Amino acid sequence: RPGGNITGVSSQAGDLVTKQYELLKEAVPGLQRIAVLWNPNNVGSAIGWKQSEREASALGLVPIPVPITGPADIEAALARIEVEGGQALDIHNAVMVHRARILEFALKRRLPTFAHTRTFADSGVLLTYGASQVDGFQRAAGYVAKLLKGAKPAELPIEQPAKFELTISLKTANALGVTISPLLLARADEVIE
Repeated sequence: RPGGNITGVSSQAGDLVTKQYELLKEAVPGLQRIAVLWNPNNVGSAIGWKQSEREASALGLVPIPVPITGPADIEAALARIEVEGGQALDIHNAVMVHRARILEFALKRRLPTFAHTRTFADSGVLLTYGASQVDGFQRAAGYVAKLLKGAKPAELPIEQPAKFELTISLKTANALGVTISPLLLARADEVIE
């Protein structure tokens, strides 16, 4: 809220975890164990892990923490997913730099994947749900314009997202042998075929 020297547009990421996991459970009936790939050196990802742990447990899922701080951690992290019996992967944005290897692993083992932003849907992630980055960037540009015209940050509240996007990759679903329900497909903002 106004009053300080900071303003902008929020992604509301922490508030979406429950909805994200509900969508994943709908896409993958019978899901019980979800591996959460996160970076403990990234503050946002570390907070996100705590939220993922809490919300997964509340929905009856067993969250498996899979910390990844850099390339040297990848193979041990993927081995942990197998040992711990992960049935799906929640890939935090902070580890998406390693997405090629992670998605290769997931495809080979037929593990559904989830990401928090549309940006990664074209990489082969099964399902993404989060605030529209395009909308957020456009709204942030509007804030920059206001500031350049003399508006004071203290007078501009931090805005919550106005648009959320659900993207489903049928291409990935087919490769994994996952059947997405027509009801879930109907709710998607975008379906990648």
